[in-house]
Amino acid sequence: MYRKVTVESVPLTPELAAQFARMVPLPGERCLRPTRRAYLAAQLLRRKFSGPDWADGTCKTDGITYRLDGQHSSDLLANLPTGAEFPADLLATITHYEFDSMEDAADVFNLFNNPRSVRNNADMMGVYAARVPGLETFSREFLVDVSNGLYEFEAQRKRRGAKDAVLLGPRDRGLYFLYPNRPEFVTMLEWLAAFRELKNAMFLHRPVIVSEMLAHRMAAPTVADVFWPLVYTETHADPDHETRVLAEAFRELLAVASRPKLDQSVFRRKTQRAWRQFRAGQSLLVPA
Repeated sequence: MYRKVTVESVPLTPELAAQFARMVPLPGERCLRPTRRAYLAAQLLRRKFSGPDWADGTCKTDGITYRLDGQHSSDLLANLPTGAEFPADLLATITHYEFDSMEDAADVFNLFNNPRSVRNNADMMGVYAARVPGLETFSREFLVDVSNGLYEFEAQRKRRGAKDAVLLGPRDRGLYFLYPNRPEFVTMLEWLAAFRELKNAMFLHRPVIVSEMLAHRMAAPTVADVFWPLVYTETHADPDHETRVLAEAFRELLAVASRPKLDQSVFRRKTQRAWRQFRAGQSLLVPA
């Protein structure tokens, strides 16, 4: 059995961080993860670190107090990255547990950061969407798909030399719909939403495809309003039409898209080839 004993908030100091970083870890504690440490370092450097939440637990059998949670943040604060200062005037919240024996260790470990309780990107999207009238009509998962496409759209602009490209992390991409200089990011939602009910709606899950859709709709809305519905429905009368060929290519790529060596830009190249053919007037007929 295990139980929570006390919770305290104490001033965060370098000495406290070093003490917690040196604490005996619960046997089997995960290895330090560079990505998690990098995330916390970025928060620290951006002055968005609000103070750590740590936990320790005393095993009643051996009398040892083990570190249960706080491995990455205490290590970071005890070994500050270049350019970072130790944060001033913050509190550390420390929760103290006790448990009977090491037979309880797995259950105690599972109290922290359980994947079933993590607030995922869709949950974060809900917080941002609540600030934009009308966004509540769209599912959070759809908004995540669109925001990932917007990121890819902006990344492509940056690769082409745009100085005003806005690149946001996965947890913050809801900010795209709040960005005042790009109101078209919100207006595109209704257009994209129509594709959710079509045959190839799964294409919306691929950021590079959504990015190309956005680029085409912004550059040539009249043409995009014909081209992309044909790709998503595959209803052109000519079985060899570029929109049908592109849809088939997408499906084949999606079947192997999880392979590490697949270059995601292949989606873009195939899209741009079909788009050029379509715009060149080889077949601009609406299917019968």
